[in-house]
Amino acid sequence: MENLLAELLRKAEGAGGEAWLRRCLQEPVPTVAEARPEEEEAGPSRRVICRILPPRDPAEQEADAPAERHHRSRNRHGERPEKRRRSSSKRTGSAPVPPPPPEESRARGDRRHGSSSSRRRHRSPAHRDESSQQPSSDSHTPQHGGAAESAAVGGKKQVWILGHSFVVWAAKRAEQRTYGANLSFNRDEFEIQWFGYSGLRWRDLYCILQNLAAALPPPDILIIHAGGNDIGKVKTLDLLCEIKRDLSLFKCIFPKCILIFSEIIPRLAWIKRGLYFHEKIRKRINYAVSRFITSLGGLSFRHLELEGYVPGFYWSDSVHLSCIGSDILNAHFQSMVDLGAVARLEGGPGQ
Repeated sequence: MENLLAELLRKAEGAGGEAWLRRCLQEPVPTVAEARPEEEEAGPSRRVICRILPPRDPAEQEADAPAERHHRSRNRHGERPEKRRRSSSKRTGSAPVPPPPPEESRARGDRRHGSSSSRRRHRSPAHRDESSQQPSSDSHTPQHGGAAESAAVGGKKQVWILGHSFVVWAAKRAEQRTYGANLSFNRDEFEIQWFGYSGLRWRDLYCILQNLAAALPPPDILIIHAGGNDIGKVKTLDLLCEIKRDLSLFKCIFPKCILIFSEIIPRLAWIKRGLYFHEKIRKRINYAVSRFITSLGGLSFRHLELEGYVPGFYWSDSVHLSCIGSDILNAHFQSMVDLGAVARLEGGPGQ
């Protein structure tokens, strides 16, 4: 604005400038600037309208400033396009399915996961009074989580614990302790059978299970603790393929059985001999098998208490578990039986 006023004053000071300025101020119609010769040759002339407006009062500009800012913000937000998230119906070509009401979903969950506790909640008060008056026959037997309830539903359960020398020493330790070889479970509900083989390699498991299946009734829960003797003797990828193949075969032999993979326990001898890569192989195998066995409807159990390389958990050979280590392993076997019983109660594969 200042540059324009300065240019007007400079032109008004020239010859005839005062008359030109008066004529501009008196004319109500704005002046029209003629097009340049170059533009006339290139195409039709364009009319450029120039209007000289008087300067605005500063107080009026300050009063109109908030309204102008509001107008600019509205234009800015109005011009911005609204981002719309593409729905799955546009991608798939089908209308989205509305979620079911909470009551309907809860009812379907009760039908699918109907346990004995949920059935007891829906009993009538008279039925509850009659059931409370009847004496329980197994009140003196130890209860392990959902194991007793699952046994009452399907009768006596067969549990097999199969593995290498760790299973051999765990079975001997269990006979010396108060919980016994049946791991404190009621013998009318559970029958735990130990099949331990010293120096067992994974490649021997299939033949052993075939012989056991021909001689004994099929197990309801199969706990496998093996693979530690193969680390460092078989390539990791070959061992993983062998384990996955055999687990699939075991599921075909016992389709209604809950498979539980007892993860490989570290050995103190690996650290003493500087075989740190054995520990890496152990972790890799445990992780891969734990993810694979879930696809078969099975479970994987990790021995966290035995992963600290505590010298008191091993014998002097730094390989086999001591009495304390065997007690911890037996406690883990108890937890595995509980988990397997609960899996069958909740409707595991083949149930």
